[in-house]
Parts: sequence; structure tokens; C-alpha cells
Amino acid sequence: MVAPANRHVFTHSSFVDLFESAKAMVTQFLMERIVQLRTANQDSVEGQGLVEYALVILLVAIACIVAVTGMGITVRDELWGQIVDILIPALGG
Repeated sequence: MVAPANRHVFTHSSFVDLFESAKAMVTQFLMERIVQLRTANQDSVEGQGLVEYALVILLVAIACIVAVTGMGITVRDELWGQIVDILIPALGG
């Protein structure tokens, strides 16, 4: 059977060459995308780490505020009372 003149006849070797070329292009494309995703993921992870540190610092600050507020009442009532009891007689009062 004779192929028409306007059609390309694929031989086994030309088909293999075309397949290898397409495979190389797809592999290169996928490798570039993987590199892009890894780079984007690293930026995201670094940003996520910063947010986590900020949340930890916020929670520590809230805990300190609560502790100082609770201790402030104790300091005012008990410790300040002891200071007054010592200073008033020492000052001649």
C-alpha cells in the first residue's frame, strides 16, 4: 500500500524520536513546576512560622497581663498594707 503524498508516514524510529522528545518536554515542564511549588511552599512555611511565633508571643503576653492583674490586687491589699504598717510608726505616726 502506498501512502498519499500529502501525508507524513511515521516510521518506528520517527515515532520513537517524537515520543522521546515529548517525554523530555513533559519531564522538563514537571520539574520546573516542582521547583516553583517547592519555592512557594518554603515561603509559605516561613510565613507560617512567623505567624506561629506571633501567636505564642500574644498568648504569653495575655498570660502575663492576667497574672499581673491578679497579683496586683494581692500586692495592693497585703504588701501595701505591710509597708504602711512599717512606715507609719517609723515616721512617727
